Amino acid sequence: MKMSFSKKIRASLAVATTFVLSLAATTFGQTANQPNERMWQDIDGRSLDPAAKRLIVPMAYRTVRLNEAALAQTLKMAPMEFTSEAT
Repeated sequence: MKMSFSKKIRASLAVATTFVLSLAATTFGQTANQPNERMWQDIDGRSLDPAAKRLIVPMAYRTVRLNEAALAQTLKMAPMEFTSEAT
């Protein structure tokens, strides 16, 4: 199944956002019960489509799925850019 360009952009933005939020959580000392810890769910790599073309086959990897509800909750709690809460 071929991923459309807009889906690739959304997926890239989700990964980048998650990385930034995870980094902020580490920096500001949030605990493991925060939504960032629930954002990624481990899945069995064998559950992926075996017919899908893999461009990269790493020697070691972890297969995860984004919990979109946890991401939405985390983003909802984030302060708006350029507000006093954001600084």
